[in-house]
Amino acid sequence: GFDNSTGWGRLDAGRAVRTARLWAGLGDLDADGAIDGSDLGTLLGQWSRSGYDCPADLNDDGTVDGADLAILLGNFSP
Repeated sequence: GFDNSTGWGRLDAGRAVRTARLWAGLGDLDADGAIDGSDLGTLLGQWSRSGYDCPADLNDDGTVDGADLAILLGNFSP
């Protein structure tokens, strides 16, 4: 996405990554095309992990927690 606060033409990389993750199926942590028990297990295995490089941090707030679990379960398709 574009960063309107700094002017047109500048790419907001964080927003672009979040948008790509949404389109790709937010919560599909093992990239198998389904958001299922395997992804839930991965998220739970990374519970309370912090850092912005964690794939299970679905809302990009820096910690794997209940908000990430809610996102995964909202997209769950066993």
